Amino acid sequence: MNPVNFVCGNLIPASQYAEDLIDLLRLYKKHVPDPPAEIAEAAEEIDLEFLIEDFPQILSSMQVGTERISKIVQSLKHFSRLEDKHLSPINIQQGIESTLMILQPRLKAKGSYPGVEIIKDYEGLSDRVIGFGGLLNQVFMNLLGNAIDAVEEKYRTSEENCESSPVTGQPTLWITTTTEGDCAKISIRDNGKGIPEAVRDRIFDSFFTTKPTGKGTGLGLSISHEIIVRKHHGTLDCHSIPNEGTEFIIKIPLIHPEA
Repeated sequence: MNPVNFVCGNLIPASQYAEDLIDLLRLYKKHVPDPPAEIAEAAEEIDLEFLIEDFPQILSSMQVGTERISKIVQSLKHFSRLEDKHLSPINIQQGIESTLMILQPRLKAKGSYPGVEIIKDYEGLSDRVIGFGGLLNQVFMNLLGNAIDAVEEKYRTSEENCESSPVTGQPTLWITTTTEGDCAKISIRDNGKGIPEAVRDRIFDSFFTTKPTGKGTGLGLSISHEIIVRKHHGTLDCHSIPNEGTEFIIKIPLIHPEA
């Protein structure tokens, strides 16, 4: 049993023990309404009434927190897929969901920023793809991370210019999976700032980035292209309209040619 499961498992009986002890305290209070001064002073010092109300809530929040940690750990294990030294069946949807779980903090609302809405349409893949799951998860991380950057940047720029034009709408990512012939097709689309046409042909070049200095290495898309084209014999295409958004389309054979 790993440490997270150990804590999570022990919280269940701990919550029951706490409930039993609180019931016993209430029974004492019912039958001994006027306790000795020493007990009354101790109860006041620890704010017993507040403790009785708050303790179960603390345990409940710990339960929620450990369950959340457990899900993140599972997502990280699935995302890394360290055992994927050989071709194996891949659950594309699960890989995307694991990536979104890791990116969850970046999707949340912050201050005036409304957060990112994710619209998903999964169909037709399940475990039908044979490939390298860990490598594909790296592609999903790169593409989804870039999409989040794009919608954040567009919203921030729009907010800075809100005196002359209204703030842009809800930052949104659309993720679709389907089959097309003997290929799996994955689309990741955003309504971010888009990619200027003048540099679009260079986005898969190593060390090329449109991000400010210090925000991008220029390797994410080139590595993703390498993984899709060379490792999976597929294609990675980009369609973008400045200030409207960008779509990346992945197509890989359902069954790897070397399988």
